[in-house]
Amino acid sequence: MKPKALKPLPQQPFLTQAFADDGGGIDFLGLRLVNFDMLAGTLLPGVNNATTDIGIFCLGAWIAWKFQRICEGQPKKFSQQNYDRFRQAIEMAMADGVKDNSEANEKFGMPNRRIGVDQTLVFPTVLSFDKNKDEKKTKRTESTSIYAAALYGPALRYLDFIGYATAKDGHATWIHVPISNEETDRICEYIESRLSDDPLLVQFGRLDFEVRAHEDLENLQLQGLHPAAFRVAPQNVKQSLIRLLLGNVSNGLPNGRRITTRLIIDTLEQIGAADSEDLRRTWFTGLVKKNAPLVLTDPMLEHQRASWAIFEGRQFQRYILETFLRVFELAVREGCSSVDDVVNATLSWLGDTPLSLADGIRRECLAANAPSAIEAASNWWNSNISGDSNHYDWIDMGAGEAQDECPRAFGMLVRWILRTKIWLTRFADHEDLSWGGETRISIRWFHGWLEDRMNRPLNEFFRDLYADLVFTQHLRVALSRLDPGAPKQRLRFMLSDFGIVPTAGMENKIGENSAPWMADRLDAWLCLLTDVEVLTSDEKEKKYGRGRNVEWI
Repeated sequence: MKPKALKPLPQQPFLTQAFADDGGGIDFLGLRLVNFDMLAGTLLPGVNNATTDIGIFCLGAWIAWKFQRICEGQPKKFSQQNYDRFRQAIEMAMADGVKDNSEANEKFGMPNRRIGVDQTLVFPTVLSFDKNKDEKKTKRTESTSIYAAALYGPALRYLDFIGYATAKDGHATWIHVPISNEETDRICEYIESRLSDDPLLVQFGRLDFEVRAHEDLENLQLQGLHPAAFRVAPQNVKQSLIRLLLGNVSNGLPNGRRITTRLIIDTLEQIGAADSEDLRRTWFTGLVKKNAPLVLTDPMLEHQRASWAIFEGRQFQRYILETFLRVFELAVREGCSSVDDVVNATLSWLGDTPLSLADGIRRECLAANAPSAIEAASNWWNSNISGDSNHYDWIDMGAGEAQDECPRAFGMLVRWILRTKIWLTRFADHEDLSWGGETRISIRWFHGWLEDRMNRPLNEFFRDLYADLVFTQHLRVALSRLDPGAPKQRLRFMLSDFGIVPTAGMENKIGENSAPWMADRLDAWLCLLTDVEVLTSDEKEKKYGRGRNVEWI
């Protein structure tokens, strides 16, 4: 069978076709795209939030490696159909081994990521994503494949574990092949040494995928067809994995994954064992604790630390604005039909109302014993307000009703201004402060917008906030994504003859969910570094420390 031609892959970031109404991860105000660009370009390129287990990287490369060797000397076997059948059979055997109470889990431990555990098998069966021998659904589709776009597929290719085979006419195919290099060869040969003699794998090599009994699968899993089996791989294999994960130094400069890894190690050396949130707060504030800065002697690491800080600053900025979006929606849901009505409701929910945004900042400075002048206050804030301070940027009250969310969002906005004001000069060489401009509300643009309204009466400030950055911004972003088949999934409210109203079907949904916080890949990366012993991990508290393979970074 001639391999199918591969459709051209997009060259730019793109948004998915399907959106949910619940607000989870949805970019209603358009800020998330810039955050994604920072992650993909600077901070942790090439991985995603699902890529948490080094064993799936290993097996993802080996499946392609093994199929290639099965077809050696038999080119007619090397077809899309045969590859899909082989890959699906191996993936189903893997998924069966990571289910609760499996013998492989008992032997190797639970993997960080379990894919396909909802599949159903009735023996005897032919291992296939579509149907088993009894014509019963197996509940496996390509969306649950380890090679799916939302799982390991892009990372396996980006990190040079696998590529695509080329057809005779020069077109790429969907058949994966291992990237030929010393690292992938060493990894795949190690897996082969563990699995090659298993009778079921020998049978699969003949492209016979019928399994008579569950015990046959268990034997293959116990031989090592299990992601967690690779946590005890030999040191030379782990060294190869580290090299692939961190990538080569190109043009004399390491990539973002390597720099972030070095930043993690240097930070842990100064703060001791820490979880991922400890790292984020340390990088965001630049402080280990009050008046104790994180000291990074390598300018490249300090630049990366600042990039993480700017990313976190945008996380806070987005959260604050999305929370005001929620307050706006709650007001509309309660019958407010104009921006002025929403402003009046906001002021009533705010409680002890400052005279202006500047007055709110002065109140915060007074409570923290900080200078009152904005420039001096921001400089002081970045030298004294660490991640464990009572005045840290995050106000942890949980998602509540508007009377709770409104003062919380305003308080976080005041702290965000104090945190980021000095960045405009301190991080002046970081172009990402300006990323997004007015359209995606960059940090630099937002500061200018706030400064223009700093001393205006608070009702005027909120009128502009809702008109410019909530109502108009939401309409602009939502309409740019408008799908004639499902417009309500993008547009949550609109302006009608009766004022601002929810769109059809959203009457009882707007304002339901708290603002989203974008997952930043750091937790997934820490899991991978632990699997290859660059880091150690306390499983109970998820505290990370230096591992024995740090010297390979």
